[in-house]
Amino acid sequence: MFLRASSLTLLLTSSAFSQSSRIQGVVNDDAGKNPSGVYVVATTQSPTDHHTYSALTGPNGAYTIGNLPSGKYTLCLQAPGGSHLNNCQYAMPIQVTVAASQTVTQNISVSGGGIFQLRLADPNRLSTPTDDILLGVYLPTGLFHPMRFECLGGLQQ
Repeated sequence: MFLRASSLTLLLTSSAFSQSSRIQGVVNDDAGKNPSGVYVVATTQSPTDHHTYSALTGPNGAYTIGNLPSGKYTLCLQAPGGSHLNNCQYAMPIQVTVAASQTVTQNISVSGGGIFQLRLADPNRLSTPTDDILLGVYLPTGLFHPMRFECLGGLQQ
């Protein structure tokens, strides 16, 4: 009797893994290139589950995220230290739904970022070197995102 229960458990475990899903595709940027080294992060969208699964794009921008349970996911691109913007912060996130044992192909576009330089002229000396300056952008979601600020040379008196 013990052997039969073990065999049944093994069969159920094997069956559960065969129903996993995949999301695959290619990442391209606004210059028409396929960047490598970009993280594609899939986050489960359910009231009780927010697991994340990720893959790194290869030399041709291709990615595959496997062993996913069926459900709805949000796909975000992250390029730490790179020149590409996180699409979930600076654009509308991509939603994908996968069924059991399904492979969904989702190609994703990512935008390049750049360095913004601002020179503040204060001829009336309304600010002092200890004043705080807040710079940021309003995202498509309506949220304000503060930007990293580096003061080069300080304010001149």
